Amino acid sequence: MRWMPGFIASVCLFTSCVTVAIGANPVHIVIDDQAPALEKLAAQELKAMVTKLSKAEVTISSQAPNQEQNQVILLGSPQTNRAIGQRLNGIWPKVSDQGIVIRSLEQEQAILIGGGSPRATLWAVYEFGYQQGIRYLLREDIYPDPKPLKITGLNYVNEPEFKTRSWRTINDFAIGPESWSLAEHKQVLGQLAKQKFNQV
Repeated sequence: MRWMPGFIASVCLFTSCVTVAIGANPVHIVIDDQAPALEKLAAQELKAMVTKLSKAEVTISSQAPNQEQNQVILLGSPQTNRAIGQRLNGIWPKVSDQGIVIRSLEQEQAILIGGGSPRATLWAVYEFGYQQGIRYLLREDIYPDPKPLKITGLNYVNEPEFKTRSWRTINDFAIGPESWSLAEHKQVLGQLAKQKFNQV
């Protein structure tokens, strides 16, 4: 699959924040209080990734950070996160409902991770993990050795080449999906989401 290259900010007004302490500088992953369920899932997934990638202490907070030297990740889009809409003020990149956005705002030690829909935001979180070194297999995720997250130099706005990316569950052989348990199907479907599949 080819995704075309091509943004992230601070300020936690009217939002809840996921706080990730990396070294001496905490990182706040900001989601709106009224964020869709998929974006709340995306925040939890990002929290788990950061814990494994950096061995950081991760907490969830509804309070905006007001200390200096904070690093901030805004999660979502202007439609789902008021902090993004206020900060970007009309400069959100044009993306489809499957487009993903990962961009650094260097002067603010900030990142935007989002997409043209809540599911695209979830895909953007997984893409961010991939860019940090995670590899998603059907059976599990493979993580690199822990190290500080890269939050600078990110400038990634992508659209899929194929809008439909399907997984077939009937393959007509003994060890195929027909023989899998429900738990095994759930495991594989979760991993397929990380690889941006969108149809079964």
